[in-house]
Order: sequence, then C-alpha cells, then structure tokens
Amino acid sequence: MKGKALGLGLAMAGLMSAPVLAGYLVDNGSFPIGSGRTVSGLNIAGGWTVFQPFTVTDAAGWHVNTIGVDGWLVLNPFDNDMLGTLLPDDGFGNPDEGNPVMKMVFDMTNTDANTSAWVDVIFDVDIGMGDYWMKWEDNGDPDYWAAIYNAPMGENSFSRRDDGEVFPSGPTALRIDGTIIPGPASMAVLGLALAGVRRRRH
Repeated sequence: MKGKALGLGLAMAGLMSAPVLAGYLVDNGSFPIGSGRTVSGLNIAGGWTVFQPFTVTDAAGWHVNTIGVDGWLVLNPFDNDMLGTLLPDDGFGNPDEGNPVMKMVFDMTNTDANTSAWVDVIFDVDIGMGDYWMKWEDNGDPDYWAAIYNAPMGENSFSRRDDGEVFPSGPTALRIDGTIIPGPASMAVLGLALAGVRRRRH
C-alpha cells in the first residue's frame, strides 16, 4: 500500500507542478468611461452585433469555466438580456456563425456608463488550440440596447449593422477564466505511475 501511495503521490505531484494550469485565457480589461460598442435590436440605430476575437495558443486547449463582459445597459423593455455566443474561426479570419460552440444569456443590469460591472457566465466547455470569437447580440428584443466597454488590450473587434455593413474597431472588454487542459506528457506521468502500481501488485 505504501508503494501504491508513493507512486500515485509522485504522479499527482508531477501534474500539480506543471506550469500555469489555471487563470485567465483572455483578460482584455476595460475602459469604463462612457463609451463602447453598441449591442442593439433592429429598432435601435438599425441593430448592432459585436464580434471580439481571441486565440488559444496552448496545444492541448483550455477548459473554459466562465466568460465575462463589461459594459452598461441603456434600454431593455422586454427583459431579454444580451446573447453571447462562442464561435470558432472559419479558417479565414472570420467568425463561423454556422457552427456555434455554445450560447449563453448575459444579464446586463449596470445602467451607469462610467462604472465597471463585469458579468461572468458559466460556460464549462473545452476548446482546442486555434482562433475563436465572442459574438454579442440582442436576444430577440428589437428595442434592446446595451454597450460593451472598449478595452486597453486584446485583438481588434468589429461591429456589424443589421444591413450587413461591417465597422472595424479596437478591442472590447472580454475576460475568459479557465484551466489549461493537461497535455500528453502530464498524462503520461500518471500512466507510468499507475502501471508501476499494477506491477507491484503482482
């Protein structure tokens, strides 16, 4: 039993000592100073959707715990909130809207355009290495109106009006919390330890 405990202990120690297993995959920060990118229904200035890209560089990918956005609410007559969709890139630098990874509703309640009020929603999903997008839009309310703060860092975003015209912009407030998925080397350490335990049993 001591050999088994030692083997498993060494394996777990190896996994726990792997660098930077958890934290923020993305943390663009925010500028809560009364300006940002409009997210709105069709009745508000023609309807606006915001797309913010980000990249996963770790070969094994990430487990996304939460995705957060910072901004303020201008108008929400039907209490439908904002829809956030995680999208893959289509391989040509564009969001692949036909193959969403996951959609969640973000309840924007902050009405002060000069106050930071991050809204973090649980996604609990694994994503591999590659390029991705967060798409922000109204959730079926033509009179919905919110805004996402601009950010001091991150990849450049773009806004799209409902008529299809696109307007490039700087980064927007986005943060993604999660854990790096253990790579093959880390899992091999555990596998070797377990194999050693089985040999000692026999």
